[in-house]
Amino acid sequence: GRLGDHSRGVFASADLSIGTPIGRFEGPIVPWSDVPTEEVRYVIQVKDDGWLIPRSSARFINHSCAPNCVVDAAFNLLTLTEVSSGEELTFSYDALTQAEWERAPECYFWDERWSFDCGCRTASCVGRIDRYRVRP
Repeated sequence: GRLGDHSRGVFASADLSIGTPIGRFEGPIVPWSDVPTEEVRYVIQVKDDGWLIPRSSARFINHSCAPNCVVDAAFNLLTLTEVSSGEELTFSYDALTQAEWERAPECYFWDERWSFDCGCRTASCVGRIDRYRVRP
């Protein structure tokens, strides 16, 4: 769950080194107007008006303000840090690079249904996830 419910999520079944592929976001790509209401919280923008509805297990990976995974340009999830067996796998839901934002700012918006109070409890926790944030 997105709301800090860490009883549900995806957990490493073995020790993982940095850069290990752990999954991929796969599924149909549709215009925003065709995203079913029950899928809004899971969609990922992949082009100006193209929204991927994840059907793989990657859709269950929770947010963290200090994530141990990152999503690459091909929608693969890769470990960003070393991960121990049993550790929850996380990525940042609100990360957006400056280049993407500058390329087409009119294509990026935040739907209030994506907002939630973060439960990651990390030192870098921003508290409320309610917009894209440019990450270093």
